[in-house]
This record gives sequence, structure tokens and C-alpha cells, in this order.
Amino acid sequence: MLTTLKHRMRNKIKFISLLLALTISLAAFGTSLAQNSVAQPRNIDDLKQSRVLEARKRSVKRLMNNHISRVSRSISKLSSVLDRIETRREKMVAAGYNVDEIDDMIADAKLEKATAEEMLNDAKALYQQIDSATDPKVKAQEFIDAMSDFRKQMKVFHGSLKEIVKEMRDVEGSNRLQNLRNNSGRENN
Repeated sequence: MLTTLKHRMRNKIKFISLLLALTISLAAFGTSLAQNSVAQPRNIDDLKQSRVLEARKRSVKRLMNNHISRVSRSISKLSSVLDRIETRREKMVAAGYNVDEIDDMIADAKLEKATAEEMLNDAKALYQQIDSATDPKVKAQEFIDAMSDFRKQMKVFHGSLKEIVKEMRDVEGSNRLQNLRNNSGRENN
């Protein structure tokens, strides 16, 4: 029984000494943590802010890239319409229609297309600048403003294409009507 009491006492002493050593080490760790705690949260906040900033930049770039690809497709679609208009113009010239006014309208449409492509290139430049921006919100707002101007230009370009098509139909319709009149006049004679 005496041995078991000795063992218990030794175990308690070991436990107390271990607890004391742990308390001392925790106290030492706490003072070192308290000394570093003044500078540490600032670094953590800076780290969090930089992570948030990078996440915002990635998000803004993804949205910008989606928008740029969408409007690039719209330019290519309208460009294909312009190509078809030019092909139809060549057929009209071969058929003997007067296309002088249509030629002027096509030249104006090409200028509007070039302006729209230039605006798109400016928007792409803003997309590239987002990495070096300190505040992605400012670049995003500049991009939104540039895309607003681009949309207005695209409406003008699309409107000019519609006017060209309308003019082509008018020219073809008036010539058909004239041909019908000429043909009916010949039949009566």
C-alpha cells in the first residue's frame, strides 16, 4: 500500500510539474504573442485586403472578358451582314441598277464599323489594365462607360445597315416597277 501511495504521489508531482511547465510555456508564448499582436493584425488585414482585391480583379476580369467576347460576336455578325450587302450590291451593278447612293451609304457604314472596332479595342485595353489597377471599381466603371458608348455606336452601325437594305429594296423595287411599266407599254403597242 505504501508503494501505491508513493506511485500516486510521484504521478501527482509529475502531473503538477508538467502542468506548471505548461503554464510557464503558455505564459511565455502569451507574452510573445502579445508583443507581436500589435503588428500581426495589420499584416493579416493587409493580406485579407490583398486577397479580396485579387478576387475582385478576377471577378471583374471574367465579366469584362465575357462582355468583350459577346460584343465581338455582334461586330462579326454585323460585318457579315455588310459583306452580304456588298455582294448584293455587286449583283445589282451587274443587273444594271444605279447604286451610287448605296455606295455612299456603304462607305459610311464601313466608317461606323471602324469606329465601333476602335471602341472595342479601347475596351480591351481597359480589360488589360485591370491587373495593374489599385481599385478595380474605377476601371470597371470606365469599362462600363466605354461599353455604353460602344453600344450607341453599334446601334448607329446597325441602323445604317438597315437603311442600306431599305435603299437597296427601294432601288430594286423602283426598277422592277419601271420594267413592268416598260413591258406593259410594249405589249399595248
